Amino acid sequence: MPGIARWIVVAAVALGTAGCGGGRAVRPLGAPPVTPLVAHVGAAANLTAYRGDVLWSRRDPRTRRWSLMLWHAGALPRRLPVAARPTAFDADAGPGVDGRPVVVFSRCARDRRPADDGWRDARGCKIMALDLTDPTARPRAVPRTGGAAGSDTTPSAWRGHLAVARTTADGRQRVVLLDRAGTRPPRRLPMPPAPASSPTTIDALDLGARVATFVARTRHGAIGVGEGWSLQVDRLDGRAAGSVSDGFESGACGFRYPDSPTADGLGVRWVELGSPCDGFETVFGRQDLARHTRDQARASGGLILGAAADGPDTYWLRGHARTRDGEVVDADCHDHGPQRCDLLRARRLPWRAVPDGASVGPEPEG
Repeated sequence: MPGIARWIVVAAVALGTAGCGGGRAVRPLGAPPVTPLVAHVGAAANLTAYRGDVLWSRRDPRTRRWSLMLWHAGALPRRLPVAARPTAFDADAGPGVDGRPVVVFSRCARDRRPADDGWRDARGCKIMALDLTDPTARPRAVPRTGGAAGSDTTPSAWRGHLAVARTTADGRQRVVLLDRAGTRPPRRLPMPPAPASSPTTIDALDLGARVATFVARTRHGAIGVGEGWSLQVDRLDGRAAGSVSDGFESGACGFRYPDSPTADGLGVRWVELGSPCDGFETVFGRQDLARHTRDQARASGGLILGAAADGPDTYWLRGHARTRDGEVVDADCHDHGPQRCDLLRARRLPWRAVPDGASVGPEPEG
């Protein structure tokens, strides 16, 4: 779940320098449901879930290294038998070839820099898989990942198929789909348009039975200033691909940023974080490509700092922005104490239709 804290800070700077007035009114989304607390997770990032197995990365406050954690069916969270690393895991839970839950993640000769929020600077990365139903299982390398073809990160698995962000020798990333049997060459999925001078970074990726969805980032967005993002949904039958949400920093005040995508049938569920100018808001978004519907929902209290859809359930990390002298300095789950986060589960979200032509979440000023 990269980038959320950084763009809250960006918006705080804009509030102090742009001299803009009050933000546009946000349409009420309805009262959120009472959300059960699953666990106190402290320093956490990169939530993923499948069939009740909920995983996230937890940072040790002493070593500042990250471990991969698992929660299931009310049991206490436990650490998986995976070596800790200096950056949060790019882990994704999903069905293996036989439908049983597995988690896939990268293992790199050189991890990405912790200060950076992309995986393009990691090197020598291959994909590992771990069976979540066998407590004696250990991670195993996934064939045909990494090596001469490129460095593979941000994986997502679905019944033996695997989608990865593949970084080539020239530092460019593409979303690549590997088939179950290995008899077909890797398939490159459509990417959103980007300037030739600005390599695309894949910030998040999820593969489902019918679509692959990902957040692609470029250093200069087509709208506003700074970096730009596109939440893309690619149908696996090749019939359609396109952007669901375009994120950007406004040239005047505010920003919008899509995060935490989960493939959902013939569509996607995600988190939209934004600032119209004064204040911050995080909402859940949902789009169905077949029905041509778009909905949004808000959560009960705090900011959504990562989420994962698991059938009818939604798991999310609830945190709060930390301020100093009236200014927001960060909003993440990377520190213990006041910044520790909670893991919550919502059985049903209060979805409300988004009017045609409107965006999910607040709209930054132009």
